[in-house]
Amino acid sequence: MNKFSLSSSKPLLTHQAAEAPHFWWAALSGALLGLVLVLVYFAPALWLSLAVARLSGERVILAEPVGRIWAGSARLVLTGGAGTQSAVVLPGRVSWRAALAGLSLRVDMRPECCAVQPVQLLIKPGLRQHAVNIQYLDLDLPASLLTGLGTPFNTLGFKGRLIVRSKALDLRLQGAQWQLQGDADMQLLQLSSSLSTLPELGNYQLGLKGGAVPSVSLATQSGALLMQGAGKWQDGRFGFDGEASAAEGYEAALANILNIIGRRDGARTRIKI
Repeated sequence: MNKFSLSSSKPLLTHQAAEAPHFWWAALSGALLGLVLVLVYFAPALWLSLAVARLSGERVILAEPVGRIWAGSARLVLTGGAGTQSAVVLPGRVSWRAALAGLSLRVDMRPECCAVQPVQLLIKPGLRQHAVNIQYLDLDLPASLLTGLGTPFNTLGFKGRLIVRSKALDLRLQGAQWQLQGDADMQLLQLSSSLSTLPELGNYQLGLKGGAVPSVSLATQSGALLMQGAGKWQDGRFGFDGEASAAEGYEAALANILNIIGRRDGARTRIKI
Protein backbone atom coordinates (compact mmCIF):
# COMPACT_ATOMS: atom_id res chain seq x y z
CA MET A 1 0.00 0.00 0.00
CA ASN A 2 2.83 2.36 0.88
CA LYS A 3 4.67 1.43 -2.34
CA PHE A 4 1.63 2.26 -4.41
CA SER A 5 1.22 5.64 -2.66
CA LEU A 6 4.85 6.65 -3.08
CA SER A 7 5.15 5.58 -6.70
CA SER A 8 1.88 7.25 -7.75
CA SER A 9 2.85 10.59 -6.15
CA LYS A 10 5.84 11.16 -8.46
CA PRO A 11 3.86 11.87 -11.65
CA LEU A 12 1.55 14.17 -9.65
CA LEU A 13 4.44 16.24 -8.31
CA THR A 14 6.04 16.41 -11.76
CA HIS A 15 2.75 17.59 -13.31
CA GLN A 16 2.32 20.30 -10.63
CA ALA A 17 5.88 21.52 -11.15
CA ALA A 18 5.29 21.80 -14.89
CA GLU A 19 2.12 23.83 -14.36
CA ALA A 20 3.69 26.27 -11.89
CA PRO A 21 5.45 28.52 -14.45
CA HIS A 22 2.26 28.77 -16.50
CA PHE A 23 0.27 29.69 -13.40
CA TRP A 24 2.67 32.42 -12.32
CA TRP A 25 2.91 33.80 -15.88
CA ALA A 26 -0.89 34.03 -16.12
CA ALA A 27 -1.07 35.67 -12.69
CA LEU A 28 1.64 38.19 -13.60
CA SER A 29 -0.01 39.00 -16.96
CA GLY A 30 -3.35 39.55 -15.24
CA ALA A 31 -1.77 41.82 -12.65
CA LEU A 32 0.01 43.89 -15.31
CA LEU A 33 -3.19 44.20 -17.36
CA GLY A 34 -5.06 45.33 -14.25
CA LEU A 35 -2.36 47.88 -13.49
CA VAL A 36 -2.53 49.27 -17.03
CA LEU A 37 -6.32 49.56 -16.84
CA VAL A 38 -6.08 51.36 -13.49
CA LEU A 39 -3.44 53.75 -14.84
CA VAL A 40 -5.55 54.52 -17.92
CA TYR A 41 -8.71 54.99 -15.87
CA PHE A 42 -7.03 57.35 -13.42
CA ALA A 43 -4.78 59.02 -16.02
CA PRO A 44 -4.66 62.80 -15.52
CA ALA A 45 -6.23 65.23 -17.96
CA LEU A 46 -2.72 66.48 -18.69
CA TRP A 47 -2.12 63.35 -20.79
CA LEU A 48 -5.11 64.28 -22.98
CA SER A 49 -3.82 67.85 -23.27
CA LEU A 50 -0.44 66.62 -24.54
CA ALA A 51 -2.08 64.25 -27.06
CA VAL A 52 -4.42 66.94 -28.45
CA ALA A 53 -1.54 69.41 -28.86
CA ARG A 54 0.58 66.85 -30.72
CA LEU A 55 -2.19 65.65 -33.04
CA SER A 56 -3.32 69.20 -33.91
CA GLY A 57 0.18 70.54 -34.53
CA GLU A 58 -0.32 72.79 -31.47
CA ARG A 59 -3.27 74.51 -33.17
CA VAL A 60 -5.57 73.34 -30.35
CA ILE A 61 -4.31 73.60 -26.77
CA LEU A 62 -6.10 72.35 -23.64
CA ALA A 63 -4.58 74.71 -21.09
CA GLU A 64 -4.81 74.38 -17.29
CA PRO A 65 -6.28 70.84 -17.45
CA VAL A 66 -7.86 69.40 -14.31
CA GLY A 67 -9.48 66.03 -13.60
CA ARG A 68 -8.92 62.83 -15.54
CA ILE A 69 -8.91 61.78 -19.18
CA TRP A 70 -12.42 60.39 -18.70
CA ALA A 71 -13.90 63.42 -16.94
CA GLY A 72 -12.17 66.77 -16.73
CA SER A 73 -12.02 70.36 -17.92
CA ALA A 74 -9.55 72.83 -19.42
CA ARG A 75 -9.31 76.22 -21.08
CA LEU A 76 -9.46 75.98 -24.88
CA VAL A 77 -6.75 77.90 -26.76
CA LEU A 78 -6.66 78.17 -30.57
CA THR A 79 -3.42 79.15 -32.29
CA GLY A 80 -1.99 79.41 -35.77
CA GLY A 81 0.20 76.37 -35.12
CA ALA A 82 3.58 75.62 -33.60
CA GLY A 83 5.88 78.64 -33.52
CA THR A 84 3.17 81.25 -34.17
CA GLN A 85 2.47 84.18 -31.85
CA SER A 86 -1.28 84.50 -32.51
CA ALA A 87 -3.57 82.77 -30.03
CA VAL A 88 -7.08 83.23 -28.67
CA VAL A 89 -8.61 81.75 -25.53
CA LEU A 90 -12.25 80.66 -25.42
CA PRO A 91 -14.02 82.33 -22.45
CA GLY A 92 -14.59 80.04 -19.49
CA ARG A 93 -13.70 76.37 -19.45
CA VAL A 94 -14.53 73.36 -21.60
CA SER A 95 -15.61 70.25 -19.71
CA TRP A 96 -15.81 66.70 -21.06
CA ARG A 97 -16.96 63.21 -20.16
CA ALA A 98 -15.73 60.16 -22.06
CA ALA A 99 -16.79 56.52 -22.26
CA LEU A 100 -15.85 53.52 -24.36
CA ALA A 101 -18.20 52.61 -27.23
CA GLY A 102 -16.88 49.33 -28.59
CA LEU A 103 -13.44 50.08 -30.04
CA SER A 104 -14.25 53.80 -30.17
CA LEU A 105 -14.33 56.56 -27.58
CA ARG A 106 -17.46 58.67 -27.12
CA VAL A 107 -16.87 62.15 -25.73
CA ASP A 108 -19.42 64.78 -24.71
CA MET A 109 -17.82 68.24 -24.59
CA ARG A 110 -19.51 71.36 -23.23
CA PRO A 111 -17.96 74.83 -23.62
CA GLU A 112 -19.56 76.60 -20.67
CA CYS A 113 -19.63 79.93 -22.54
CA CYS A 114 -21.10 78.92 -25.86
CA ALA A 115 -23.07 75.66 -26.10
CA VAL A 116 -26.64 74.87 -25.08
CA GLN A 117 -26.06 71.15 -25.66
CA PRO A 118 -22.81 69.18 -25.44
CA VAL A 119 -20.76 68.69 -28.58
CA GLN A 120 -20.81 64.93 -29.27
CA LEU A 121 -17.58 63.36 -30.53
CA LEU A 122 -16.90 59.77 -31.56
CA ILE A 123 -13.14 59.12 -31.70
CA LYS A 124 -11.97 56.06 -33.64
CA PRO A 125 -8.24 55.41 -33.19
CA GLY A 126 -6.40 53.20 -35.68
CA LEU A 127 -2.93 52.03 -36.60
CA ARG A 128 -2.58 54.23 -39.69
CA GLN A 129 -5.61 56.49 -39.50
CA HIS A 130 -7.51 58.23 -36.71
CA ALA A 131 -11.07 59.47 -37.16
CA VAL A 132 -13.15 61.99 -35.21
CA ASN A 133 -16.86 62.18 -35.95
CA ILE A 134 -18.62 65.32 -34.68
CA GLN A 135 -22.22 64.20 -34.43
CA TYR A 136 -23.83 67.45 -33.32
CA LEU A 137 -22.53 71.00 -33.39
CA ASP A 138 -24.42 74.13 -32.35
CA LEU A 139 -22.14 76.84 -30.97
CA ASP A 140 -22.50 80.56 -30.29
CA LEU A 141 -18.87 81.71 -30.11
CA PRO A 142 -17.21 85.12 -29.75
CA ALA A 143 -15.94 86.46 -33.07
CA SER A 144 -12.64 87.24 -31.35
CA LEU A 145 -11.74 83.60 -32.03
CA LEU A 146 -10.85 84.73 -35.57
CA THR A 147 -7.68 86.17 -34.02
CA GLY A 148 -6.35 82.62 -33.88
CA LEU A 149 -6.27 82.53 -37.69
CA GLY A 150 -3.32 84.93 -37.69
CA THR A 151 -2.75 87.78 -40.16
CA PRO A 152 -4.74 89.93 -40.91
CA PHE A 153 -7.41 88.89 -38.37
CA ASN A 154 -5.13 89.29 -35.34
CA THR A 155 -4.79 93.05 -36.05
CA LEU A 156 -8.46 93.89 -36.65
CA GLY A 157 -9.79 93.39 -33.11
CA PHE A 158 -13.03 91.76 -34.24
CA LYS A 159 -15.98 91.51 -31.86
CA GLY A 160 -19.40 89.99 -32.38
CA ARG A 161 -20.90 86.51 -32.62
CA LEU A 162 -19.70 83.48 -34.57
CA ILE A 163 -22.52 80.93 -34.97
CA VAL A 164 -21.43 77.43 -36.03
CA ARG A 165 -23.92 74.67 -36.84
CA SER A 166 -23.44 71.21 -38.34
CA LYS A 167 -25.29 67.90 -38.16
CA ALA A 168 -22.19 65.83 -38.90
CA LEU A 169 -18.51 66.43 -39.58
CA ASP A 170 -15.94 63.70 -40.04
CA LEU A 171 -12.24 64.44 -39.51
CA ARG A 172 -9.60 61.87 -40.47
CA LEU A 173 -5.90 62.07 -39.66
CA GLN A 174 -3.57 59.98 -41.79
CA GLY A 175 0.08 60.71 -41.20
CA ALA A 176 0.31 64.49 -40.96
CA GLN A 177 -2.68 65.09 -43.29
CA TRP A 178 -6.21 65.94 -42.18
CA GLN A 179 -9.25 65.03 -44.30
CA LEU A 180 -12.69 66.56 -43.76
CA GLN A 181 -16.10 65.21 -44.76
CA GLY A 182 -19.41 66.95 -44.14
CA ASP A 183 -20.70 70.52 -44.14
CA ALA A 184 -21.07 73.33 -41.63
CA ASP A 185 -22.94 76.64 -41.74
CA MET A 186 -21.45 79.67 -40.01
CA GLN A 187 -22.57 83.24 -39.45
CA LEU A 188 -20.68 86.31 -38.32
CA LEU A 189 -23.27 88.53 -36.66
CA GLN A 190 -23.00 92.11 -35.39
CA LEU A 191 -19.35 92.17 -36.40
CA SER A 192 -17.35 95.19 -35.23
CA SER A 193 -13.67 96.16 -35.18
CA SER A 194 -11.48 98.17 -32.83
CA LEU A 195 -10.06 99.90 -35.93
CA SER A 196 -13.39 101.39 -36.98
CA THR A 197 -15.56 104.10 -35.46
CA LEU A 198 -18.66 102.33 -36.76
CA PRO A 199 -20.59 100.42 -34.06
CA GLU A 200 -21.15 97.55 -36.51
CA LEU A 201 -19.51 96.44 -39.76
CA GLY A 202 -22.17 93.97 -40.87
CA ASN A 203 -23.44 90.38 -40.89
CA TYR A 204 -21.81 87.63 -42.95
CA GLN A 205 -22.48 84.07 -44.07
CA LEU A 206 -19.73 81.44 -44.22
CA GLY A 207 -20.02 77.91 -45.55
CA LEU A 208 -17.67 75.01 -44.89
CA LYS A 209 -17.78 72.09 -47.31
CA GLY A 210 -15.73 68.93 -46.88
CA GLY A 211 -14.31 66.67 -49.56
CA ALA A 212 -11.00 65.81 -51.17
CA VAL A 213 -10.20 69.55 -51.01
CA PRO A 214 -12.23 71.16 -48.17
CA SER A 215 -13.44 74.67 -49.01
CA VAL A 216 -14.96 77.71 -47.32
CA SER A 217 -17.03 80.53 -48.79
CA LEU A 218 -17.75 84.05 -47.52
CA ALA A 219 -20.64 86.36 -48.48
CA THR A 220 -22.12 89.56 -47.04
CA GLN A 221 -25.67 89.48 -45.73
CA SER A 222 -25.89 93.16 -44.75
CA GLY A 223 -23.72 96.00 -43.51
CA ALA A 224 -21.26 98.75 -44.38
CA LEU A 225 -18.24 96.51 -45.04
CA LEU A 226 -18.91 94.32 -48.08
CA MET A 227 -16.86 91.12 -48.21
CA GLN A 228 -16.88 88.03 -50.40
CA GLY A 229 -14.45 85.28 -51.30
CA ALA A 230 -13.56 81.61 -51.17
CA GLY A 231 -10.78 79.51 -49.70
CA LYS A 232 -9.59 75.92 -49.49
CA TRP A 233 -7.28 73.59 -47.58
CA GLN A 234 -4.76 71.84 -49.78
CA ASP A 235 -1.49 70.07 -48.95
CA GLY A 236 -1.95 70.94 -45.28
CA ARG A 237 -2.30 74.69 -45.92
CA PHE A 238 -5.24 77.08 -46.00
CA GLY A 239 -5.54 79.63 -48.78
CA PHE A 240 -8.20 82.33 -49.20
CA ASP A 241 -8.85 84.76 -52.05
CA GLY A 242 -11.48 87.46 -51.69
CA GLU A 243 -12.24 91.14 -51.76
CA ALA A 244 -13.69 93.84 -49.54
CA SER A 245 -15.15 97.26 -50.22
CA ALA A 246 -17.17 99.93 -48.47
CA ALA A 247 -20.86 100.40 -49.08
CA GLU A 248 -21.81 103.81 -50.50
CA GLY A 249 -21.37 106.53 -47.92
CA TYR A 250 -19.00 104.53 -45.68
CA GLU A 251 -15.75 104.93 -47.64
CA ALA A 252 -14.08 107.31 -45.17
CA ALA A 253 -15.17 105.38 -42.06
CA LEU A 254 -13.76 102.11 -43.44
CA ALA A 255 -10.59 103.42 -45.08
CA ASN A 256 -8.36 102.26 -42.21
CA ILE A 257 -9.72 98.70 -42.21
CA LEU A 258 -9.56 98.43 -46.00
CA ASN A 259 -5.89 99.47 -45.92
CA ILE A 260 -5.02 96.80 -43.32
CA ILE A 261 -7.18 93.84 -44.34
CA GLY A 262 -5.41 93.38 -47.67
CA ARG A 263 -3.94 95.10 -50.74
CA ARG A 264 -5.82 98.13 -52.05
CA ASP A 265 -6.93 98.06 -55.68
CA GLY A 266 -8.82 101.29 -56.24
CA ALA A 267 -12.03 101.24 -54.22
CA ARG A 268 -11.60 97.53 -53.48
CA THR A 269 -9.19 95.61 -51.26
CA ARG A 270 -7.90 92.20 -52.29
CA ILE A 271 -7.83 89.74 -49.39
CA LYS A 272 -5.34 86.94 -49.85
CA ILE A 273 -4.17 84.41 -47.26
